[in-house]
Amino acid sequence: MSTVIEIVNCAIEVSIYIFFLHQMLSPGKLPLIAKGGIVASVFAVHVVRSFIVQYTYVNYALTILLWGVLTFTLYSSHIIKKISVMCIFLFTLFATDLIARVAVSFIFDIANSTTGVYTGFVRYVGMSIVNVAALTIYAFLAALSKKKTAPVDFKYWLITLLFPLFSFFIIFACDVFFIISQTDNIIHAALLTLVIIILVIFNSLIFEFMGSYSANIQLKGAQALIRQQEENYTNIQIGENELSKLRHDILNHIQTMESMLSSSETESAKKLLEELKNSPQLSKSLIYTNDAAIDAVLNFYAKKAASLGIEFLCKINNMSSAVNMTPLDKSTLLTNALNNAIEACESIDKKFIVVDLYSDKSEFRLKIENPSLPPKKAHGIFTTTKENCKNHGYGIMSMESVLEKYNGSFSISYLDGITTLIAIADN
Repeated sequence: MSTVIEIVNCAIEVSIYIFFLHQMLSPGKLPLIAKGGIVASVFAVHVVRSFIVQYTYVNYALTILLWGVLTFTLYSSHIIKKISVMCIFLFTLFATDLIARVAVSFIFDIANSTTGVYTGFVRYVGMSIVNVAALTIYAFLAALSKKKTAPVDFKYWLITLLFPLFSFFIIFACDVFFIISQTDNIIHAALLTLVIIILVIFNSLIFEFMGSYSANIQLKGAQALIRQQEENYTNIQIGENELSKLRHDILNHIQTMESMLSSSETESAKKLLEELKNSPQLSKSLIYTNDAAIDAVLNFYAKKAASLGIEFLCKINNMSSAVNMTPLDKSTLLTNALNNAIEACESIDKKFIVVDLYSDKSEFRLKIENPSLPPKKAHGIFTTTKENCKNHGYGIMSMESVLEKYNGSFSISYLDGITTLIAIADN
């Protein structure tokens, strides 16, 4: 029976650590069979280790080695991130062992020890406590790493992640000191509790600071986004007014030419037509989709692109149905996407933007292609390439928010120097 329990415990330990790795790192490109072989080999060695090795710190060293094999062979994240994950594991290993030893010593009223080996039922209880504590810590850290917060400098998140784990190390060191100095059990428990309370307070202050700091960054980013949207809206209104005036003028010119032709004033009509062809207003390439808000945005950015030496091409494949979005949502989606495309072109010699629009009764589809440098990725997701990332990256979040309203989604891909954005929404 004890053999079965040991094997099951080894399987649980391997599974918990792989769960943690899968939450924190990007999966590698090894074939599934190769990954299975590595996991099976690590599991087999882990089982043998649990039966043969009896010394605590030797067990620590072998477990770290095995977990390192899993970390560095199964996942493809940057080596610094892998090392950080291993450091987190190392602190968690000490912390869970301490929690288990203190808990077991109090439950069974036995002497605490940093190097002794428990046997029988006491050992099984200790193993269960270690696994539950490790899973709890890993789940908390995984949730923290995936929490949608403002992008902050790596050093702040490193402090936030490592401070609680370092606190566990301090508790462990204090526990060892009390054991070596043969402190009375009651005094030992009281002093250790005091250390834990102080460290909990410090951890709470650290997390409160990070929450406040992140919220402040989000507020500044949102304010910058609002200012940009207000500026875009003003420019779009100006563009829409210009388009309306141009449409009005063209209708008047058409009526004038019709009157000239009906009066057999052919030469005058030809002369007016020639003047219209050479008119500065008509010399600009106008984009017309039969949607006032989309027309205004596209014409504004076409003009902006031209001023920056960027070729701007718009393909209207099909706009047979009106786009079922509010004017503000259309503006938010298009302005953020086109701003990103223009900024990406700034660092490229051959500059162009291709916009492809499609709308029917079932869906609206937007596709934007532009050259760019290889974009940055975090956790498999494209992120902002701007130097001051603290106040940027909100454009993508704004596009996500708009598309969620209409059961939509978007994707960004990069191939052969071309970034492609595709957004699809119900219509």
